[in-house]
Amino acid sequence: MDLLSMAKVSQDLSPEIAVRAKELQFLGFKLYDALHLASAEALGATVFLTTDDQLLNAGRRHAHSLRIEIGNPLQWNVGAP
Repeated sequence: MDLLSMAKVSQDLSPEIAVRAKELQFLGFKLYDALHLASAEALGATVFLTTDDQLLNAGRRHAHSLRIEIGNPLQWNVGAP
């Protein structure tokens, strides 16, 4: 099973997500990364997968300020027996 087929939920932008995205931008996350992370946090996701090295590095630097883990799908073990 591929990761995209596992996606079942979408999130509309809310004032709370916009505020959280601004907080993440202040930490140094790019606008769209901050919006994606804030949305994932609002949905209660436990991990945000990306192959973007800058986002992965920012996630490691600011892990203490995040409510979600940022991981690389190439290193993530999905559906393994």
